[in-house]
Amino acid sequence: MPSSSPQRRADALSAPYLGLYISCTLEFRQRFSAIDKKVLKNRQDDIRHYFNLIVLRELASVFVALEQENQLLDADFGAFLNFLKTHANELNINDEFNGSTEVEAEITNAIYEARLSILNGSALVSRTTQGFVGDVAEFVSSRISLFVGKTLYLFVDDYTELKVPREAQDALNHILFVPNSQYKCKVSSEVFGLTHDETVGSFLEKDREYRE
Repeated sequence: MPSSSPQRRADALSAPYLGLYISCTLEFRQRFSAIDKKVLKNRQDDIRHYFNLIVLRELASVFVALEQENQLLDADFGAFLNFLKTHANELNINDEFNGSTEVEAEITNAIYEARLSILNGSALVSRTTQGFVGDVAEFVSSRISLFVGKTLYLFVDDYTELKVPREAQDALNHILFVPNSQYKCKVSSEVFGLTHDETVGSFLEKDREYRE
């Protein structure tokens, strides 16, 4: 947001949704492909926790951008801190911050720790629940003034087995492909690059992108 033109920033803020972009190339490629498949299969909850933290970090980056543009209200940042405190036991991060940049850095460190835990086979101190993204979406649409009433969208790019191993997809499909009233997902993948979850039936349009 800071590096874009004023018009593009205005267009982004006027959209009827808040979109968070997640690159599987950056977040999963060469980070999970080297992990034994049996380990990934046994760490499903931890993989979801890792993904949840990425979503939270991307939200924190929105706050950083708004803060740099002097568009972040004190009340909104305070609400964000309260949200983090509410989930403090799940996130295992500090709950005292002087600004959005500190929040983003702390979440980034938590992401690293989660990935290292999976890689080393050590137990996580705590983890978020499968419904965490729904909690984030509800918080954003009800408490943040610029986004009140807006739908949270996750734009998940390169969600393919070459980037996200099938065992990791098995964990994340329960977040990405289960219909809910709180957030939406738009997932791009190569042809035959994923096996989506149809536990509740087929409700996706499929070409190179998967969307409700």
